Amino acid sequence: MKRIKQINESKELIFEAYMQLLKEKKEEDITLTEIAETAGVGRMTIYRHFKEKEDILLYKVQQYYEVARLQLQDKKLSLLALMEFRYELIYKSPNIEHFYKTNKLQALFDAFRTIYSSDIMTVLPSSIDAYTAAFIISGMDAITNLWIQNGRVEPPKQMAQLTAQNIEKHLSK
Repeated sequence: MKRIKQINESKELIFEAYMQLLKEKKEEDITLTEIAETAGVGRMTIYRHFKEKEDILLYKVQQYYEVARLQLQDKKLSLLALMEFRYELIYKSPNIEHFYKTNKLQALFDAFRTIYSSDIMTVLPSSIDAYTAAFIISGMDAITNLWIQNGRVEPPKQMAQLTAQNIEKHLSK
């Protein structure tokens, strides 16, 4: 238990250091050595926890998801609830624009898909095959990508309704 606490503390230190450095300079100018120095950890500590800098941000997004997912357990799971959850999470996620500017949104979407794909499958009709589910999830990613590209102007709840409506239209055909 002590080891898990130490790992989590190290990850938090690394995340906070990275966020601090992102305020001071461009992402491409930040080295892992700088992150380690700012965090007060050894470079090998970073490599033990993260393969690349974007993984530091993905770590925090995954943490937000896990906390928010616990809140979802109290609600009846529905397509709209999952879409609202998805857009709120992305809206609140740190440095989402960084993922967009560095063409790493797909990595973010892949992380989301890994985390909540079983939830998505529970709200889709059981007659949906894996290919159709992949099509639907790719459509969600495309809509989300466009929303981010356009500056996330629409509120998350509106985007959730739009996405859920589009999915339900496809399913009713």
